[in-house]
Amino acid sequence: MIETEMFDIVGHIDIIKKFGFYPEKGFKNLMQKTALKLSKTHMVVEVNMSGLDKPCKEQYPGLEFLEILKNKKVRITLGGDSHAPNQVARYFTTVVPKLKKLGFKNVTAFNRRKAYEVELG
Repeated sequence: MIETEMFDIVGHIDIIKKFGFYPEKGFKNLMQKTALKLSKTHMVVEVNMSGLDKPCKEQYPGLEFLEILKNKKVRITLGGDSHAPNQVARYFTTVVPKLKKLGFKNVTAFNRRKAYEVELG
């Protein structure tokens, strides 16, 4: 998917952890390889908050993967996976400080598939 460059955003990039099970080995290596591929494209990684409601209890991608993405200068966007009005942005106040701590200053937004940066407030 990344190599086709047909998509703007990749979401749920580490959903494999959804139920709280993590690969015993090689996962960090896979994250690094994926981040490197992403850094060579214009794709943006969605930071999706819905994982906070799942057994893994963390956003997709997790902090370790986000740090790798940051180091490779991969852009991110925010998503809440909201299915009802009261779910819109429900975990942003939890996740945005974590992103700032990792050094993210902006997130990417889109208007008619044109990317632009929005400062993390």
